[in-house]
Amino acid sequence: MRKDFRRAKDAQSVVIGVVLLLGIAISATAIYFSSQIPVWTKDFEARHTAEVVDAFSDWKSLIDGVVLAGEQGEGGAGTTPIKMSPDRIPIIGLSPPGSSVVFSPNASIFNVSVPTEEVFPAGTVGMWEQPEFNGTSHCVETSANELKLSILHEEVLDLVDEPNWWLEGEKYYDWVKLKNSTVKVSFNRLKIIAKSISIDNKSRIIADGRGYKGGGGSKTGSGQGYGSPGSFGNGGGGAGYGARGGDGGNNSGSSGISYGSDPSLSFDLGSGGGGGGAGEGFFAGASGGAGGDGGGAVWLEAERVNISGTVSANGSRGLDGEGSTFDKGGGGGGGGSGGSILIRGKNVSIFSDSAVLTANGGAGGAGGFKPGGKTGLGGGGGAGGRIKIFYNDSAQLPSNKRAEEGEDATGQEGGEGGAAGIYVDQRNYTSSILHYQDGWFVSDFYDTGSSSTCYGKILWNGTVNEEKGQSLVLKVRTDWHSDMRDAPPWVNCPAVANGTDISSLRSASDGHRYIQYCVKLHTDDPATTPVLHWVKIHYRSATSPILIGNSSGTVKFKTGYLFYPNQEIAYEHGTVVKSQRRGGFILYPYDRSSLPNIEISKDNATGGTPVVKISLINLNGSEFSYSGSTTVSVGASFEGSAVIAENLNYENLTLSLSTDHPEIWKRRFERELQNSELNSSFYNLSTNSAYAGPSSATKRVTLNLYGNGRGVRLTLKKSTIKVNI
Repeated sequence: MRKDFRRAKDAQSVVIGVVLLLGIAISATAIYFSSQIPVWTKDFEARHTAEVVDAFSDWKSLIDGVVLAGEQGEGGAGTTPIKMSPDRIPIIGLSPPGSSVVFSPNASIFNVSVPTEEVFPAGTVGMWEQPEFNGTSHCVETSANELKLSILHEEVLDLVDEPNWWLEGEKYYDWVKLKNSTVKVSFNRLKIIAKSISIDNKSRIIADGRGYKGGGGSKTGSGQGYGSPGSFGNGGGGAGYGARGGDGGNNSGSSGISYGSDPSLSFDLGSGGGGGGAGEGFFAGASGGAGGDGGGAVWLEAERVNISGTVSANGSRGLDGEGSTFDKGGGGGGGGSGGSILIRGKNVSIFSDSAVLTANGGAGGAGGFKPGGKTGLGGGGGAGGRIKIFYNDSAQLPSNKRAEEGEDATGQEGGEGGAAGIYVDQRNYTSSILHYQDGWFVSDFYDTGSSSTCYGKILWNGTVNEEKGQSLVLKVRTDWHSDMRDAPPWVNCPAVANGTDISSLRSASDGHRYIQYCVKLHTDDPATTPVLHWVKIHYRSATSPILIGNSSGTVKFKTGYLFYPNQEIAYEHGTVVKSQRRGGFILYPYDRSSLPNIEISKDNATGGTPVVKISLINLNGSEFSYSGSTTVSVGASFEGSAVIAENLNYENLTLSLSTDHPEIWKRRFERELQNSELNSSFYNLSTNSAYAGPSSATKRVTLNLYGNGRGVRLTLKKSTIKVNI
C-alpha cells in the first residue's frame, strides 16, 4: 500500500525517520572527532616542534655562516623564519594556542676566567718603566734613554802613540779616539763620520798639500782657483779659494779666484798655484819654480766632537825659481790655497788652550838669483781655505782657528794671497752616519709579582720620520713562566698601537705574572734612524677571578601547546638546546664533526694537560618578546670578531655558564671531557642547579681545569652577532 505524503500522518513519520538518521550521523561524527582531535592535535604539535627545531638548526647554521663571511670581510647577514603555531585541524579549522619567542641579550652568561691569588693588596697599581733598555738586540744600540738602529760599520778607530796612520776617502766608525797619534791624509779628502770623535792635545790630523796640484814651471795650476804662470822670470800667481790669491811678481802671473760658499756643506780642495816663468836670455832661460799644491779637505762629524789637538789643511809653498849665471833667473811659483776643514756635530768642543785649526795658503816661491844681474821675481801667495763649524746644542771654540793668506816671497814683489773665511753656525744636526735598515730589540721579562695581575695600557715615546720611511713596531706578550716558554712566538704577536689596552691583545692576557715587549725598527734612509725613548706598561692587582672573555645572549621558543606545554627550544653559545618536562638534551652540535664551539683535548707532550679551544658567540641587540600565531623572522648580522687568546697558557682556568639548562650543559661538558680522555686530576665539573632558584642567574655549571704545574692552554675567539626579530 503506497503512502500518501499529502496525508499528515504519513509525512510526520517520514520526517521523524530522517531526523533520527541525522542524529545518528551527527552523534557518530561527534564521537569520531572527539576521539581524533587529541590525536590530530598531538600530531600537529609534534610536527610543529620538529619544524621549530629545524628552524633553530637553520638559524645556528646562519650564524655560523655570518661569522665566517664577516671574518673574511664579506659582511654577513640573513634571516630564518620561525612558525609560531601548529597547523589547523581539518574541517573544524581549530588551531592550538600560539607560542612565544624571547630574545634576552644579557641572559645565559658564559665566563672564561683565571682564579686569583691574593699576593699584594687589593687595587694595587703598578707601572713597568725600564731605567735602561735591558735585553737582547740585533743591529740595534741602546743607552739609558735611547734605542736606535746601529751604524752599518761598527769598526772603531782607536790610535795610541801612532806617528804615521794614513787614511783617505769616506770612513764610518762607531767612535774615534786619537791619543798622541798622527793621522795623515794620503789623497785629497778624508771624511770621518762617527758617533763620537776625540782628539787629544798631542794628536794631529794633517791634510797639508793634499789638494789640487800646482803648475810646473811656466804651467797653470789646477783646481777652480788655479794660479796662472808667470812670464820671462816673473812669479806665478797664487791660487784662490776662500779669497783671491796674490798675483805673481811684476803682476805677470794672475792670481786664482775665490770659490765655494761658507753656509753650505761644500767640501772643496785647495787649488794649485801657477808656475814661475822661465828666465829670459839668448839661450834657454833658467826654469821657473813649480806652483804649490792646494790643501786637502778634512770633514769630522759626530754627535760629540772634542778636539784638543791640531787639524790642518794648509796649502804648499811655491818652489823657488832656478838661478842663472847668464841671464835672468826663473820666477818663483805661486802658493797653493788652503783647503777645507768642516766640523759638524750636535755638541762641539774645540778647546782653546791647545786646539789649532788651520787652512792657510802657501807662500809664494822666491825668484831665481843671478849674480850682478836680473834676479827672477817671486810668486804670489795662496789664499786661505775655508773652516766651517756647524753645531746643534753647544759649541766651545778656540781663538786660534786660522785660515790665513799665504805670504809673498819677501822682497820679491809677489802679492799676498787673501785671508780665508772662518764660518761658525748653529743649526739642527742630523747625522749622516749610515745605519742598518732593520733591527730589533727584545726586553728582559718583567715580574709583576703575582699571577693576579690585570694589565692596562702600554705607552711609548719615539721619534719617527715617516718621510724617511722610518717605523717603530712594538709587540707585547705575557706568560705565567719567567722564561716565557709558553708565550706565543713574536711572529704570531700583533703590532701594538700607542695607548693600547694590553689585555685586549691575543698575545697577552690578564692572569699572567710576567710580561715582555719587542720593538722592530726600520728606515728606508740608512742615513737616519727612528729612536725609541721609553716604554711604560701599567698594571693592577685583581680582587676577584680574572675575566679573560665572556659572552651572553639567548633566543628561546616556548610552546603554548595543549598536550606538550612548557617545551623550550633555545639557542645559546653556538648550541641548540631542547628541554621538556622529563629532561632535555643538546640538539646541535651533536658530535665533533659539526665544529662545536667548545673543544677540550689533552696535550700528550706535556703529560696530558688540558687544551681548550672556545669560539664565543655573543648575541647583541634589543631585548624582545613576541607571543602569537604569526610566523616571525629572526635575523642575524655580523658586528665583529676578535681573537682574545691564542695558545696562551694559564696555571688554572675556569669555565662558568649561568643558564636555565645547567644539567643539559653538564652532560655536554661530560661528553666533551670523555672524548678528550683527560685524566680526572686535571678537572672538576659541578652544577648548583639542585639548589638554584627560578632565575638562570642562580643556575650555573662550572668546569675547573687544572694545569698541575704545567698549565692549561687556551685559544679563545669571540664573535658578536646582532639579533633582530
